[in-house]
Amino acid sequence: MARSITKTRAAGTYLGDILRSEFSRNYNMVSAKIKNPSASTDLSGFNPLGQPVKLSGGTWQFVLDGDESNAGGIFMDQRLLTLAHGVTSDDLFMILVRGPATVDSDALPATDIDGDTLTQATLLTAYKALSPPIEFVTALTPTKTQTT
Repeated sequence: MARSITKTRAAGTYLGDILRSEFSRNYNMVSAKIKNPSASTDLSGFNPLGQPVKLSGGTWQFVLDGDESNAGGIFMDQRLLTLAHGVTSDDLFMILVRGPATVDSDALPATDIDGDTLTQATLLTAYKALSPPIEFVTALTPTKTQTT
C-alpha cells in the first residue's frame, strides 16, 4: 500500500534561501521532467526545493537514502509537486546541474522524499565533483557584541 507525504512550504524554503549565486540560469540549470523513484511514497503538495536528484536512464529522479554519491544536481523549482510513486512528471522543472554556483548548505533538506536521513557529507562531495563544481557556504549568523 502506498503512503502519501504532504509537505507544505515552510518559512525559509524559497529559491533565494538556497541558491546564493549562479553564473547563468541557462548554463547552470536544465529544465527536465522528474521521476518519483520511491516504491511506496506518493507526493502530494510536496515542496522538493533543494532535494538531491540524479540522472538515471535519461530521466532525472530524486535521490533516496544510500544513493547520495550519485547525486548529479539539486532540484531548484519552487512549485509544489504532486506525483505518485514510480511516476514521471508531465511538467518540466528546474535542476541545478553544474557550477559555478553557490548554495547554502544549511538550507538543504536533511531527509529524502521517503523521510529517510540523507548523508550530507556524501552529497556535498558529489556536488563538488561536478564540472564545474557547485560550491557551498553556510548561512551567516549575526552576533551581538556586548559593551560595558
